Amino acid sequence: MIKKDTLNNLLSTGYHEVFGEFGFYFALQQIVNNQLNIIWLKAINCSNVLHPNSLAAYQLNIQNITFITYQNEQDAYWILEETLRSGAVGLTIIEGVKQPNLLQSRRLNMAAQKGKSKALILLNGMSKNANSAMSRWQIDILDKQPNQYQIKLLRSRNKGFISGKENWIMDNKNEKLHIDFLSTSRAECARA
Repeated sequence: MIKKDTLNNLLSTGYHEVFGEFGFYFALQQIVNNQLNIIWLKAINCSNVLHPNSLAAYQLNIQNITFITYQNEQDAYWILEETLRSGAVGLTIIEGVKQPNLLQSRRLNMAAQKGKSKALILLNGMSKNANSAMSRWQIDILDKQPNQYQIKLLRSRNKGFISGKENWIMDNKNEKLHIDFLSTSRAECARA
């Protein structure tokens, strides 16, 4: 079983990329685990609207979350960089942007190091472009397993974790975002 501290070490200071059909739940899980000041950035023209009151069903304290919409990607990365640099925000979540290029990703990590903060960028799809993300995650639903999602750590700059070898199951019980992390080997035994 993965410990909360292990996940926090993997999601250390810096920016992290998340993609897959259920990256949104992974972001919500980070909010549940961290009682920090949080900024959630979303494109103004995005058709998927996140209503703050809907998060109450997941037992999240929405008073710690500030929702900001942005006009274009340039504004989004400027806001993200400033929130990371400020140190006043523990976690910034951003949706609707393309994967940052190498220069943008270095700037984001330097800002995060200065502010001792972190960010999750929820990408629409995987890109293999070179950048300096601290980690890259893929979250997808498990075949024929209701409310269970497979988490794959595809890339990690954190020593002690082997990129592409770390996989877990995220279990969402009763849609209350009560999430347990089970190693995939244990989950495979349970399904057999």
